[in-house]
Amino acid sequence: MQQIPCLVDGSLSVWESHSIVRYLASGYSPDLHLDSIEGMAQCSPWMDWALFIDFHECNCLILDQTARTKPEDRDMGNILRGYEGYLERFQKVEQRLGDTGGFLAGERFSIADIPVGVEVCRFSCCLERCALDGLLSGWKLPSLPNLAATRLPLLGD
Repeated sequence: MQQIPCLVDGSLSVWESHSIVRYLASGYSPDLHLDSIEGMAQCSPWMDWALFIDFHECNCLILDQTARTKPEDRDMGNILRGYEGYLERFQKVEQRLGDTGGFLAGERFSIADIPVGVEVCRFSCCLERCALDGLLSGWKLPSLPNLAATRLPLLGD
């Protein structure tokens, strides 16, 4: 297949991150899609939304600059556009978490939370790098209390 990522389970090859997550949940941990086909139907739209909303765009702008570019060659305009893109996308997540009082698909952690969790991790790493490099001076840091309340218990912070 020569696609990355790819999971080989016996004679089956599954590629693309979200397909792998759905496959693993269905076969090995149905509780991650809320134990039913209805649960899968609640979770899948959030996974699809994470692809559609194109986190990749802001990820490339900020991550490439903070992790793959020498400090003296960084484009602060790209970093700021990536930062603002993440904040814009996280507003929908913030609103949903406020509505559910828990996670994207309801009260329990599910496959719906995994793709957004990956993006939160990427964004957090970029912010940490920016802080270490003194680039956050004058920036308005995000106020995302629902996202923080959900993320911190999962990480044990």
